[in-house]
Amino acid sequence: MEKEIIFIFNNFSKNPQNENGILSVLSELIRYTTKKNSQPMTFFLVIVGIAICWIAYKNDTLNFKYYLRFWNKSFDFKGNINRKQYWITQGWSLVTLIFLVLIGLSIFYDTGMKVPKYNYWDEFIGYRYPFEFIRGNFGLREFIGISFYSWVIVSFIPSLSLQIRRLRDAARNPLWILISFVPFLGGIVLLIFYLSPSRKKRLPMTLQNRLSEVEDLIKKGTIDEEEYKHMRKKILTKYVD
Repeated sequence: MEKEIIFIFNNFSKNPQNENGILSVLSELIRYTTKKNSQPMTFFLVIVGIAICWIAYKNDTLNFKYYLRFWNKSFDFKGNINRKQYWITQGWSLVTLIFLVLIGLSIFYDTGMKVPKYNYWDEFIGYRYPFEFIRGNFGLREFIGISFYSWVIVSFIPSLSLQIRRLRDAARNPLWILISFVPFLGGIVLLIFYLSPSRKKRLPMTLQNRLSEVEDLIKKGTIDEEEYKHMRKKILTKYVD
C-alpha cells in the first residue's frame, strides 16, 4: 500500500497544477485507506492531510510557501509582512486548526470502535473494546479541546510575531498588540490595522528636508522669489529657536 501511494504522488508531482491529477490522488488515497472496514478513520485523515500538504506545496497558486515562512520566521519580530501574505497565512492556519479538530474527532471515534473477539478455536465469541479505558475517562469535549489548545500553544509565538510584523508593515507601533487585552474593542481595532495596506512610517522632517521642499517649489514655479525667501526665513527661524 505504501509503495502504491508513493507511486501516485510521484506521478502527480510531474504535473501538480492539473485538476484531474489532484482528484485522482485523493480518489486513490480514499480507495486505499477505506478498502478495509476496520481501517481507523484517523489513519485516513492523516493520509488525506499529507496529500493536501503535498498538493499545496507543489502548486504555487495556493501560496503554501507563505505558511511555511510563517513557521520559519517564528521568532522574527523585526521584519514586515504585507496584507496579502498575512491573510493567506491566516487562512492556512485556519485550515490547520480545522484539520486538527477533525483529528480529535476521529480519534474519539476510533477509540470507541469494536474489534471482533475469537476463542482458541477461531470461533467468533463477540466484540471487545481495546480503548474502553480512554473513552471511559475522556469525552468528546476533551478530545476536541486537546487538539484546539495544542494548536494554540504551539502557534502562539509564531502568531504573535506575525501580527507584530503586520503592524509594523502598516506603519503602526507594535505595542498596539497590547490592545488585544481589551475585550471586543481591541479585536476590532487590530482587525482594521491588519486590513490596512502597507505604509512607510513617516519620520520627523529635518531642516534639510524642509529647505529641499521649498527649493522644489520655486524650481517648479509654484512660488516666486519673494515667497521663497519668506518661507526659507520662516523655516530657519523655527529651527534656530
